[in-house]
Amino acid sequence: MNCSKCNCDLATADCVKCSKCSKLFHIACSSIVGLTGSILKFRCSSWLCTICEGARLGVRKSPHTSAVNDIKKSVSKHDSSFLVLNNKLDDVSGQLRDLGVRTSVLEDRVTQLENRLSSVESTSSPSDESIISEVIDRQARARNLIIFNAPEPDGNNENDISLIKSVFHVLTPNIAPAIVSRLGQKTSKPRPLKVTLHEPSDIFIILKNKHKLRTSPIYGSIRISPDRTIMQRNQLRDIMGKIEERKAAGESNLVMKFVKGVPNITKN
Repeated sequence: MNCSKCNCDLATADCVKCSKCSKLFHIACSSIVGLTGSILKFRCSSWLCTICEGARLGVRKSPHTSAVNDIKKSVSKHDSSFLVLNNKLDDVSGQLRDLGVRTSVLEDRVTQLENRLSSVESTSSPSDESIISEVIDRQARARNLIIFNAPEPDGNNENDISLIKSVFHVLTPNIAPAIVSRLGQKTSKPRPLKVTLHEPSDIFIILKNKHKLRTSPIYGSIRISPDRTIMQRNQLRDIMGKIEERKAAGESNLVMKFVKGVPNITKN
């Protein structure tokens, strides 16, 4: 059995028991240390330990203890507030980081737009005069066709007119040429023929049916094209160049199709 104060082993002859809680203490660990004889025996019969004696006398807690507890509660409350504040600061920091990323993305987009705008501004756009000139030129060519690979045996215009009539008869029997003339200086190769029709609508009919010449045993090598302006020919050349570039890059089945008279690249 151990002493309730020092927790060391005690002997029965060297101990005293609290009259109230019955806990055992060394005499040396009690308030009656130093007493002997009958006085010691008397005190042992009614001795109270420090805790029980304090309870008997009604000893209260120190007012400082209450104040300390209040301070601890206040500190704990502030700790909770600081924790909430830290969490909010973390959230704000995260939002600021996201805002920084978004700002960087927006800056990149603005830079791209500025570069595009600069590129557009630096690109020379056609003037009003050149646009008007192009419109007039297209109107002047609206009733013309260019015929390639048409035989030119002796350069006789009557023979050319007869040839064109025969070619048109293969395509449609109701259209006749108004004017037929050769383009350029005569060489060893047949010069292209410029054929003017009576109505612009006749051009559409001829072009719509020109594929029939491919199966003709006589006129299979003849090709028919609209009378294009220089701008239109440049557009056509650019489209063909882009098709070749894309084919060289690995794309396939690319063809050029005209949409409302404008050449476009599509996949067949």
